[in-house]
Amino acid sequence: MNIRVNNNTRTGGQIVAPDDPVPPVDLEEYFSVVTFETTKTEAPPFSEVKVSWAIESKDDKTQFEDFEFRLNGPPLFTLDEIPADGEHSFTIHYTTFLQLQGRQSGSPWMPLGPRLTVSIDDTECQVVGWDNRTVDAIVYTELKKFISDIAELRLRGKSEPSSDWNADRIRYYFPLELVTPEFPNADMDVWMDVEFQLVHDKDGVDIELVLDFETNVIYSMNEIMITGGIAAKVASLVEDIMPMVLECPKRQIQNRFKNDLIDVPAVKNGLKTGEFYDIRIVTQGRGWIEILICKPPTEPGDSSEEVVT
Repeated sequence: MNIRVNNNTRTGGQIVAPDDPVPPVDLEEYFSVVTFETTKTEAPPFSEVKVSWAIESKDDKTQFEDFEFRLNGPPLFTLDEIPADGEHSFTIHYTTFLQLQGRQSGSPWMPLGPRLTVSIDDTECQVVGWDNRTVDAIVYTELKKFISDIAELRLRGKSEPSSDWNADRIRYYFPLELVTPEFPNADMDVWMDVEFQLVHDKDGVDIELVLDFETNVIYSMNEIMITGGIAAKVASLVEDIMPMVLECPKRQIQNRFKNDLIDVPAVKNGLKTGEFYDIRIVTQGRGWIEILICKPPTEPGDSSEEVVT
């Protein structure tokens, strides 16, 4: 990797594109998958999740720390040992690891899902203007393609596109096993969204990298999907709601289920006893719970959903 560094003051958090557009860079010649490992964990839902993107240098000239992003807090981005002020050019060979971790508040971090290992060899790009934490569009394009390549691996065999995502949005899927006495067959799924945004201002167009690692616990039983964010209340929520859900044949709303949830604002209107719905109970962060009830597609092949509540 040929890196040109102007200075060593690292602040800010944007990826800035030059005025002239840069054509897409085909990174297949740069990136190659070396190993792909999977891990399993038996643990309750987590109150915090982080992703570490570690870069191990094979060149003594440069050593990178983890690129770390945390759920329920501002992104953390650490990058040390950048050469001093001035221009430098050198080549490094390094390996990246993508690892999702979770923990209960105050407990040690635990690995979740697979650890992805990618080797990067002699990649050519430029890193410019570390005073504003900015790089040129070549680096942005390479990073975007790199993330896309990882998503295309369809981690552990499953990937799910969505029509409402823009072309720069990718969702990773990490299936886990969540073992609880109440629901021994429940699965815990972790999703990570990566989004790139174009930010227009008076000085031109900035390309801002948004790393939004959204995590959900998904319980699928009797065709009912209950989705909850990684939070301490998820287990008790499922414990309270699941018996009612299991009494509903398929996705049919019965009087008891409707009456038990009648005090929830989202459920006061729109439900009709005897009709079929998709039920999703969602916790966002640690503060509130949202209940979404959507009518399933009315025609085969129709992927649209009508949100009832």
